[in-house]
Amino acid sequence: MPTAAKFVAALSFALLGFLAAEMLKPHVALATWLGVPSMISDGSIKISLETLSIFTGGLGLLTGWFVLGPRVGQGMLAAALAGISAMVTMVVGALMSLAAYQTIQAALRKKFDTISESMVGYFQYVVDDASLLNAPDVLVTLFVGSILAGCCVNGRIGGGGDTVLTQPLVLNRIKNDAFVSLWPAQCGCARFGVAFGAGA
Repeated sequence: MPTAAKFVAALSFALLGFLAAEMLKPHVALATWLGVPSMISDGSIKISLETLSIFTGGLGLLTGWFVLGPRVGQGMLAAALAGISAMVTMVVGALMSLAAYQTIQAALRKKFDTISESMVGYFQYVVDDASLLNAPDVLVTLFVGSILAGCCVNGRIGGGGDTVLTQPLVLNRIKNDAFVSLWPAQCGCARFGVAFGAGA
């Protein structure tokens, strides 16, 4: 069921995933220049960095909604740990998904003769791409961003106090559908408004 917590978590992690990919671009360019083999900078199969940013942003959206959103309401420390675990899920999911894409593309180009070679190649792609994440700025962004996202979702930052955004969202129509507000049901802790009509 949609909740304000899932909504905020999805937006937060979508931004985190997109930002991390954007910060990774200079490191990918350096790896390419140094000749480091990776699925992103492979000489024969390339994935555009713009596509990478969109992909990680979309994956962050899903991770925030399904992993972080339901795990709030147990205190600030638990929220921070939930944010970190969601970030790890997002990173591992990105590495595995992109390596799978690279392996399929390589197999279609007859780079592997057997299934066992393709499996070895898959895990090699995962390891090679994970090595690009050792940049301090990317790691700090991922960890700090995930902790802040977890605390925000838990309602601990921005004047939320001990309020938790776990109530189901309901729609309220005001003035001939000129404004729609998303309220956590039976909870006045958060309000998200989206204007979609004209006229009062």
